[in-house]
Amino acid sequence: MQHPLDLHLTLIFLGRVEPARLACIESAAASIPFVPFRLRIDRVGYWKPPRILWCGPGETPSPLARLVADLSERLADCDFQPEARAYAPHVTLLRKARAVPAHLIENPIDWVASGFVLAASDPSGVPPYYQILKKWGRDS
Repeated sequence: MQHPLDLHLTLIFLGRVEPARLACIESAAASIPFVPFRLRIDRVGYWKPPRILWCGPGETPSPLARLVADLSERLADCDFQPEARAYAPHVTLLRKARAVPAHLIENPIDWVASGFVLAASDPSGVPPYYQILKKWGRDS
């Protein structure tokens, strides 16, 4: 099970980042005007490889889609290649999970996004594995 402080919705996965590139990433993110939005997490799903149990929205709100597109566009200036797959917003609940049939959540969760963050992960340490490096939005 994921540590509660590690629950997150990834906008763009950057992979391993050299410290010299952080300034470009921060500048790219800071240039995006953030519009708060509501995300309705209403379903559970399972991805065979890599055996991940997740929850997420049935529909991607337009402000979230715009945020991901804007980040992708601006991060290209930092030499990041855009993701080839379509964006699929989700929150990982469990890794190395057994298969679970996809289903709707009986009591959906309305999540109000008031900002976004740049986070670094260290899965070799003790949970929580994610450390917030920088915040943007209403509470930054």
